[in-house]
Amino acid sequence: MTNIGEFLRPKTINRIYEGIPYASERNYTDLSLAGGETNPESVEKILKYFTPRRHNFYDLGSGRGRVVIQAAFSNRIKKVVGIEIVKERNDLALKALDRARSNGIDIPRVDLQFINDSFFNIDFSDADVIYTVATAFDDKMMKELERRFMNLKESSVIIVVDKELDIKRFKLIATDKYKMDYSNGDVFVYEKRKETDALLINR
Repeated sequence: MTNIGEFLRPKTINRIYEGIPYASERNYTDLSLAGGETNPESVEKILKYFTPRRHNFYDLGSGRGRVVIQAAFSNRIKKVVGIEIVKERNDLALKALDRARSNGIDIPRVDLQFINDSFFNIDFSDADVIYTVATAFDDKMMKELERRFMNLKESSVIIVVDKELDIKRFKLIATDKYKMDYSNGDVFVYEKRKETDALLINR
């Protein structure tokens, strides 16, 4: 078995995905289905937001599953879930996971799931860290996401690419640039505040 320490290395993730194609970009009538992938080096930045108390991770719009598989090897993560509405992309994520296992790559004992569905149909309120590439999300989608983010636990973290949130209970704690397959993405990192803290700030 491959040593777990290798898994945070981008070259290992790239090796898993060799020969696994991108999903065919069809002429989707729903532009929100347009895909984009996060560079493995950028995923390492996501991992720093995990602590012993933050160990459930969701990727909303997980594509071929690269972020999910890479995150699964952080020793701080207990649950990692990728939710992808496009079946072809989700199937490629499952193929990558199978390839890793068949090549002797020792998947840590985490609750790792790939779900083929809309993330609006899934309860992700147990998330401690959420990541989503929102480049193609319209205003209606963002408002619905913001509404659902209100159900998250205090101190949960949301990492959003290319869109900002407008929720008073969430504090912007960092901005960054993540390398994506299409360009550099503007990243906004938020933390859910205690309700009393939010009330004091908004007075």
